Amino acid sequence: FGAPMGAPVARLLPTGQIVLSGAIKSGTAASGTLIATLPVGFRPAERSRLLVQNVSGSASAIADVYVEPSGQMRLGNSVGNSLLSLDGITFWAA
Repeated sequence: FGAPMGAPVARLLPTGQIVLSGAIKSGTAASGTLIATLPVGFRPAERSRLLVQNVSGSASAIADVYVEPSGQMRLGNSVGNSLLSLDGITFWAA
């Protein structure tokens, strides 16, 4: 996304949790859109549905992000593609 938002980052904590942060923007905002693929070791054992902030122009909402055991992160519902925050996405590594 750029300043003032941080770049997308995935961290593996010593507890085995994966924590995502940063923001992404632009691109397709349709349900099912692939937004990222996490590397091996940073993937959940089961599909995770997470809620994040989504902003498009003056509209703000909560968007669904699905993280698959394959590492694929897909967008669920969205109000647009101006900003998708990854802050707060946390799940257990497989």
